Amino acid sequence: MGVVPKKTKAEQRIFRHINLTKIVGLIVTLMVSSQLANIMVSPKLGIPFIIFCSVIFLIMSGKSPSDPCKSFAEAWLEWLSFLMTNKTLHKHQGGEINDEEIIDAEKHE
Repeated sequence: MGVVPKKTKAEQRIFRHINLTKIVGLIVTLMVSSQLANIMVSPKLGIPFIIFCSVIFLIMSGKSPSDPCKSFAEAWLEWLSFLMTNKTLHKHQGGEINDEEIIDAEKHE
């Protein structure tokens, strides 16, 4: 038996991997995407647009492959913020350090 993380929450499942949040979110996604399809998309692409939005919602609301306590969207946003951070290295007497270590060192002085 493994240790259960403290962050793990009990979910109200209706059927296997389907919970109430996904059902309500899918209904809202269908309503909003159908309204957007009427406004922004040609009539021929209305149904594929609604299907595309629904699939994206289901993927983003699923579990993250790297951390099952987070949703895929939350893990994806963390990954994007990691890509956007400045990762330049600066040389000093003891070797190389990155900008985050410089900021931490300035706070402690």
